[in-house]
Amino acid sequence: MENLLNPDIGLMVWTVVTFLCLVFLLGRFAWKPLLAAIEERERRLRNDISAAAQAKESAESLKQQYERQLVQIETRAQEMLAQAQKDGQTIQADLLKKAQDESRKLVEKTRLQLAEEQKELIRELRSEVSQVSMAIAEKVIQRTIDEKIQGELLDEAIEKLADKSRKGPLS
Repeated sequence: MENLLNPDIGLMVWTVVTFLCLVFLLGRFAWKPLLAAIEERERRLRNDISAAAQAKESAESLKQQYERQLVQIETRAQEMLAQAQKDGQTIQADLLKKAQDESRKLVEKTRLQLAEEQKELIRELRSEVSQVSMAIAEKVIQRTIDEKIQGELLDEAIEKLADKSRKGPLS
């Protein structure tokens, strides 16, 4: 223990020389390459951080652009849907109106056809009734009246029928 309190000068000199040699060797061969590697790594990390920040900004910009486009697409889709519904309602109203017009025309045409058929049937009925009446009257007259009176009655009947047909089919 006494040796620890009394330092040896030779040992101290050799310790200092060894320490200085070690510092020189480490400085020459280890510290410079280590410091260069650390600086290179630090430079790469800074570059990577700035590239990541730029990529993040770019991604945010793209995200905002896509969101705007999505909103525009949704708005356009809603507008197209509203227009399609409006067009559908217009087409439906037009088709309904056309169907109603065609229905009215068909009803009117049918009414006119029925009126014409009714008039024709009345004409035919009157003709048949007049023929039957004439035949009956002829038979009755042939039995009871001479030929001169028969001709006068026939002319008179024809004139009455002609007058009635001039006045109209329903009179």
